[in-house]
Amino acid sequence: MTTTAHPDIAPPPGADASYTDDWQSPTDGAPGYRCVWSPEFSRGKEDIRCVVTQFEDGTVATEGDDGPHVYLNDSGHTVADARRIAKAILAAADLAEQWAGNGCSTCEHWDSCPRHPKPQGRV
Repeated sequence: MTTTAHPDIAPPPGADASYTDDWQSPTDGAPGYRCVWSPEFSRGKEDIRCVVTQFEDGTVATEGDDGPHVYLNDSGHTVADARRIAKAILAAADLAEQWAGNGCSTCEHWDSCPRHPKPQGRV
């Protein structure tokens, strides 16, 4: 039986060393790799983390399926999609706050926010 020694390489900055996958052996000329996860960003019900593939030379994939992705619970998103989703969620939350009469999360009061004017009938 042949065993492959895996490198003693630190995860990239910001990674959660306790949430790093085991090294996978090189195959068909491709280098060994592992998936490296961030700490959890949410403190609520959602599990929000990012993940990237790290190769045995210490580099990380920067694009494609092995590049960085943002995970929301069990659903992976590219960085661009995660930013688009985050922007949409913030816009929806701003509108919900406006409907509730609570101001917006950006300005925190109605009078100085040109994007979120005071609703009709609100004093």
